[in-house]
Amino acid sequence: MRNQILEDIKRNPHLYSKAPSGNLDFIKIIGLIGKLFKNKAEPFKPSSYENLVSLFKNSNTLFNDALLTKTLKIETDNKFLFFELFEAKNIDSKLLKDDKELELLEKIISVGKEFTTIISNFKKEKTD
Repeated sequence: MRNQILEDIKRNPHLYSKAPSGNLDFIKIIGLIGKLFKNKAEPFKPSSYENLVSLFKNSNTLFNDALLTKTLKIETDNKFLFFELFEAKNIDSKLLKDDKELELLEKIISVGKEFTTIISNFKKEKTD
């Protein structure tokens, strides 16, 4: 119990200090504002080609070759080109975590549509 109180005092010192006497304590105010702007987020790390290859190799549920070939209409021969495009998009590797599967799926579908458009345009130019 004592440790919880000490931890709460450390986290919320403004709740345990004297009531203001009418004068502003600028040092405390600046300290509280500084806490608001501390960046606790993990730094950005883009997903890599290897991450995507591993995801599609090891996932036996959602992220598999059927998603690419049947859903996104990406030919098997072009699968690794798609992975390269995905890597080039600098998509955050945090999406590869288990709790972000839906967001990752949305990104894969979005990049997949772009990829199929690029491939179809390339094929049209080649035949012209």
